[in-house]
Amino acid sequence: MASTTQVKRFVAIWLQLGKRLVHSSGDVQEKPDRVVQGDRYSPEFDSCWATLLDQASNWHLSGTAYTLAMLLTQDWEIVSCARCDLPIPLQIAGINDPSCPCGDIEGWPNLDLPLPHTPIDSRHRLASILCKLDQLDEAQFQKLAERYAVAS
Repeated sequence: MASTTQVKRFVAIWLQLGKRLVHSSGDVQEKPDRVVQGDRYSPEFDSCWATLLDQASNWHLSGTAYTLAMLLTQDWEIVSCARCDLPIPLQIAGINDPSCPCGDIEGWPNLDLPLPHTPIDSRHRLASILCKLDQLDEAQFQKLAERYAVAS
């Protein structure tokens, strides 16, 4: 089952690649200018996401046929695309649509470009690295220091 966090991440990733959210009426499309702002989602994206959750059965990502409400049921999970490694929904039971939202993005995947991402908490990441370094004994630490030493 896809969690709300996984579906939010799925939407955020694809919005960064230019996808839009389309209302079932077809006349309304949403695409926040900025999705990620530093170590969190942008206020614009969070506001858009709140609107989407309130009307999840009326919204889908452009190039797809499943609504956000469908993705939030126990019938779906979010997995990595075999072609581009970005998140895609997969129906747990029944007939699956094998297409990825990347299928209509010209020139994608393009590994020369930075991949879209979700917010990164730098402090948490650095603390994790520090914990790993603290677990090294002196010989291991010296070996790493020599390996990554910068010539002065």
